[in-house]
Amino acid sequence: MFSKLALFSAMVSAAAIPDPTFTKVFDAVVELDMSKGLLPGPFGRRLLSGFISGNLTDASTGALVANVIPNFGAEFGLVTDSGHLYTDVRLGLRFVDEDASAFLELHGSGTFENLHAYNYLRVETNSTTYGSLVDEFLYASIDVSQSPAPLFIYKLDV
Repeated sequence: MFSKLALFSAMVSAAAIPDPTFTKVFDAVVELDMSKGLLPGPFGRRLLSGFISGNLTDASTGALVANVIPNFGAEFGLVTDSGHLYTDVRLGLRFVDEDASAFLELHGSGTFENLHAYNYLRVETNSTTYGSLVDEFLYASIDVSQSPAPLFIYKLDV
């Protein structure tokens, strides 16, 4: 009896959780150095690329928010033999309106076929304007088949 009640409670609780919704907070473009290509590894191939330049703009106003710190950070993603892409990205930004920077870390997945990935994004920053982002659940999508690559950053609505 207890196990049926526990299962029913779990089902009712799960049904009460709303589907997530997101608000776009930033649009970005990043210029990547893809010259290192793919290196073979034990689980597939490693995609190695560095960040040459780019910027981050406010998704609502279009105002410039930050510039990519050139040659700081990289993509170290894994491409499996079946073509699945697991991203592992680190990127540095310098804010334009204050003497502050941000360190972005992205982990996600996508396909190597279309070079598009969906990522969980974590932010570290000393910014007083954007410091609240460290406590937010952020999601990012990037399409590295384009150059410069568009990067869109969303915040989970709570």
